[in-house]
Amino acid sequence: MNENATLHNDTRTEFGTVLPLPFWIVPANIALSAANTNTAIDIKGEQQGTERLGQHQEFVWNLWFDNFLPWWMAMSVQLTENTMWHTFAIGAFIDAKHQLEIQALLQSRMADTHKRYQPSLGMCVFGTNVRSLAASERRADHTTQALNQRLIDRMMSTDGGLAAGGNQSDQKGRVRFFIEHVCDRFDNNRIHDETNSGFANICGTGPRTDGTVNMDIDFNRTIMTPRTLNVDFINPVDPQNKDSTYVFNMATNLYGAVVPKIPAINSASEISLQNQFLNLRSAAARRGIAQASFNALVGLKARGTDGSGTDTMQYMVLLLEELGLTNAQALDFVGTNPSYYAQMEILAKKMYQNPDFYRELYDKPENTKRKSVAMSAIASMLDREIYDSQLRAEAITSQLLELKALKVQQTIEDTYSRKGSD
Repeated sequence: MNENATLHNDTRTEFGTVLPLPFWIVPANIALSAANTNTAIDIKGEQQGTERLGQHQEFVWNLWFDNFLPWWMAMSVQLTENTMWHTFAIGAFIDAKHQLEIQALLQSRMADTHKRYQPSLGMCVFGTNVRSLAASERRADHTTQALNQRLIDRMMSTDGGLAAGGNQSDQKGRVRFFIEHVCDRFDNNRIHDETNSGFANICGTGPRTDGTVNMDIDFNRTIMTPRTLNVDFINPVDPQNKDSTYVFNMATNLYGAVVPKIPAINSASEISLQNQFLNLRSAAARRGIAQASFNALVGLKARGTDGSGTDTMQYMVLLLEELGLTNAQALDFVGTNPSYYAQMEILAKKMYQNPDFYRELYDKPENTKRKSVAMSAIASMLDREIYDSQLRAEAITSQLLELKALKVQQTIEDTYSRKGSD
């Protein structure tokens, strides 16, 4: 026991004692001060051991505060700053990524907008050539109605017309028109080298150079071939309204060549006279149905409005010139004021004979769709015209059936009348 105590005391004397100062109770300002000033902290005194252990304790603390702690704190600050800059760089990359994606999206939308909403020249061709179409169609309706009214006035010998005096005055007017406008001196068994043969005695011996020979009977040359007829019943005194008389006389030769003699009747007239009057009106109504197709065709080809000459004609002429026609030929084709028929032929036929139309189909998809819609609209207008034509054909067919039924009815009535008389 005493030996152990002696050894312990000797050891304490040799190595000394330690009074440790835990580092976690050192004030933070001391540690920071040591880190910032890079100086050793004096920890001798009550907090320091003695002899060799005290020296070791001082060595350890000096090593910690003078070497490890400042550099570790500096390293921590550096790592923190590096982490912050690293985070900033990552944020910048993310921001740049979103910025580039937004710019790419905006550029894509901009390009898509340019692609969708930039009309092509081919699309403008449709819009330009339909500007006066509705007005010309309305003019065609007026022309058709005027021809129908003229037929009724002629069949009813209405006052103010050539047939006001009956068939005799109508025939005189037609013969006078024939001699003055459409007579051909080579007709009626013309003998060569005999100047007084044929119609030379009434037409004159000189040749007719105005191109109007037999235009009152030449349906193809007068009605079918021209795309625009110089017919204008809204402005009948217009000097360009030169085709009206030929159309009138063509209609006269085709429908009701002989004006009926209408009996004068009243409520006290005989039944037979009243029946004759009603039968004449019935025949006039049927003749109106028969002439409706002719009137509709003339209406479609009647000269368009003045707007069709300024808004449409010049562009249609350019389109026809691209097809190989000369300017004079193109003007002759469509006329000065293109008719509804001429405009529809350009839109529904001639336009697609131009190779540029098919070349321009290599265009933006939206423009191609717009052209498809425009073509569908034109096709719809054509379908409507075909529908109206079919209605007229049905009316004519129904009247043919009515005439057949009327003949059967008369046969049956005659049969029973004879049986009754027997």
